[in-house]
Amino acid sequence: MGWWTQGDVVVGDEPLDRTAEFLKAVAALYEESELGRKPTALELAATLELALSNPAEVIEGGEALDVSKVTIKTKRRAKRHKVRVGDIFAVPLEDGSFAFGRVMTDVPKEGQVVEYFRVKASTPTWNPTYAARGRLGLPTECPAGALEDRVWEVVAHDDGYEPTEKDRQLEFAGECPRTCGHRTSTLKWFVTASTSRRGRPCRV
Repeated sequence: MGWWTQGDVVVGDEPLDRTAEFLKAVAALYEESELGRKPTALELAATLELALSNPAEVIEGGEALDVSKVTIKTKRRAKRHKVRVGDIFAVPLEDGSFAFGRVMTDVPKEGQVVEYFRVKASTPTWNPTYAARGRLGLPTECPAGALEDRVWEVVAHDDGYEPTEKDRQLEFAGECPRTCGHRTSTLKWFVTASTSRRGRPCRV
């Protein structure tokens, strides 16, 4: 189990995972009830507030405390980026520099295959000459939501880009992590700019 400091608090991988599972279970109970929907932020806060009526059981020093209010602050999420083949994106690195990649294919609801360039820069400003420095490793699947949610900012677009014929023949194969109902546990992902030839990913 990993632990890390976030400001003045200590957070752990397993507590975070279990809390996420608990919240999903609460949402499922709402959806399965006559309400037929997820809880609102106010309803979820009220549920947590009631559950913390005896803080001594779950909060350090809770014997001397009463939980008076649980508040969930929200703000409108920024509009999701519509990913396009040829998008150039910047990846922030731990040392403060930036790496760059390009979208090779985008399949709606499934994700993107991307390539990374053999270059680092001090700013996220794209220079077209970077592409000439070559590819770093092989194309790979882009982390889910990295581009749509602007975790990695799209900084330029290569209008004339198309994968080479050699790139179009690339396949990615991986083992399904657990039983998912597919006839085979091997999933193949095909790189193509024009049509979706990628195998359907497991919904696990």
